[in-house]
Amino acid sequence: MNLPVRALAGGLVAIVGGLLPVLPAQAALATPPAWSTANLASARVQQGLLDGVSCTASNRCVAVGSYTAPSGNGHMIVNVWNGKSWLARPISNPGKSSYAELLAVSCARASSCKAVGTYANRAGTDAALVESWNGRTWRPDLAPDPAGATGAFVTGVTCTSTTFCVAVGNYDETGEGDRRLVSPGRVDPPPPNAHGLIELWKGKAWTVHTAPSPADAEATYLTQVTCTSTTRCLAVGSYVNASGSEVALAESWNGTTWATMTTPTPKGSTYSELAAVRCVTPAKCEAVGADSGAGGGFGQFGEAWNGSAWAIQKMPSPGGFLTGLSCVSVKACWAAGNAGGGTLVEYWNGKTWAVQPTPNPRHSVTSYLQDVSCVSTTDCHAVGEFTTTTGGGTTAMSWNGTAWTLERSPA
Repeated sequence: MNLPVRALAGGLVAIVGGLLPVLPAQAALATPPAWSTANLASARVQQGLLDGVSCTASNRCVAVGSYTAPSGNGHMIVNVWNGKSWLARPISNPGKSSYAELLAVSCARASSCKAVGTYANRAGTDAALVESWNGRTWRPDLAPDPAGATGAFVTGVTCTSTTFCVAVGNYDETGEGDRRLVSPGRVDPPPPNAHGLIELWKGKAWTVHTAPSPADAEATYLTQVTCTSTTRCLAVGSYVNASGSEVALAESWNGTTWATMTTPTPKGSTYSELAAVRCVTPAKCEAVGADSGAGGGFGQFGEAWNGSAWAIQKMPSPGGFLTGLSCVSVKACWAAGNAGGGTLVEYWNGKTWAVQPTPNPRHSVTSYLQDVSCVSTTDCHAVGEFTTTTGGGTTAMSWNGTAWTLERSPA
C-alpha cells in the first residue's frame, strides 16, 4: 500500500506517512482581510492531518483526515465545528482494516454528508472508501472498485442533494494506486497505467462510471469534482501524455456521459495539474492547482470556465501550489494551499486573484492548507497540517471578514 506523500515547502522533510517536498520561498504578501488559526491537535490526532472540509452553515462544518497511531496503523479523523469550537467525532476503520484515511467530504445539509478516501481491504490493497453521515452516526457505504482494480483512491466528492453525489479518484491494475491529492514536487513517480475513477450516488447505491482519457494518455488521474445539478458536473486532475509530460485535465458530465475537455497548458510548462474546481453556475467555474515552468520550480495555476472554453488565469507569484477551492459567488472564491513552507490563501474578486496573509501554527517547521469551505464572504474554514521538530498535527483556520479569532481546540 502506498503511504501518503505530503507536498510542502523547499527540500524534503520526513514525517509520519511520507515525505514533504518543499517549494520556493514565499514572496511579500498583499494586505487584505485576515484569517484566524485553530490547532485541532488532540491526544488522538497529534500525528494527524486534515484533508477536507465542508460547511453548510456558520455553526456547522465537518473536517476529515487521518492520523497514525503508535502501532503504525492509520485511522480516520472526523472533526465537527459547532460555531464555537471544533469537536472530535468517533469513527472506526471499515471492518478490521489496519489503514484508512479520509481525503474529502461534502455535506448536502448538516445531517447528510459523504466522506471519501481509501482503506486497506482484506487482500491488503487500497480500495475505494465512502463513509456516510446521517445526522447521528457515520456508516460505511458499499463503494465498488472498478473491475480488475488492485489499487483505488477516492480523492474528491461533491453532493448537490441527499440523493445525488459524485466521487472521483483513480485506480490501476498493478497495485500501485496513487492518492494524487497533493502532487506538485512529489518524490514518487506517477504509477503507470492509472485510470480515472468516477462513481455516482443516486440515493441508494454507488455505481462506477467510465472516466474517459485523452487519446494520447498513458495514465489519468482525477482529483476533485463539482456539480451545479444532476446533469452538469466538471471533474479535474491531470494525465501523462505520450511524451511523458503531466498536463492538466478536465472532464464534463451532461447527465448521461462523461467527456474530456480541452484545457490549455501554461507556456513553457513541463508539468501542470488541476487539484480543485468549483462552479457557481454551469458557465462560471474556477479551477486551481500547480504548474512548473521551463526554468523549474512550482507556481499556482488557475483556469476559468465560461461555458464554452477554459482560459488560463494570471496568478500571484509567491510560488507554491493550491489544492482547495470554495466559491460563494462569481466574485468571491478562496483557494488554499502552501507556499514557502507556510500556509497560503488566495482570493478571487471576479477579476483578479490576490494573496491573503495567513498565520502558521506556533513552532511549526512547515505548514500547509489542504482544503477550504465558505458559506458567505465573512465565514470560511480551511484545514490542513503542520510539522514541528518533534512531530506535528492538524490545523484549521477561520475567516470572519474583519479580524483574526483564535478558535478553541478540542481537549
